[in-house]
Amino acid sequence: MGTPRFAGNIAAVNISRAQAARLPLAAAILVLILVGSGFLTDEGPAGIRDEDTSAVRWLAGHRTPWLVRATEAATWLADTWTVIAATAVDDRERRSAGLRPVGAEPRPAHPM
Repeated sequence: MGTPRFAGNIAAVNISRAQAARLPLAAAILVLILVGSGFLTDEGPAGIRDEDTSAVRWLAGHRTPWLVRATEAATWLADTWTVIAATAVDDRERRSAGLRPVGAEPRPAHPM
């Protein structure tokens, strides 16, 4: 049976059926926690919605041309495509320097 083509690049992960069956349950619990905490923060005893609305009104009332330009620049820098391009440039620079790409650090081999 030979060695799989990508055996040197990808660490083998062996999970049992019981472990795999628990994944949807764990995902559902995480979603419930996320939705529940969002609801409590927005509608619950914290009452963040009113404070958030008043902050937006205050910012709109104190808007200046400089603040508008700064917000546009920050929005552009946080754009998904800008982040992807910056990551690609960083990855190319790391490779040209002889470094491994981020996330490709060597892992110990797992017995198959």
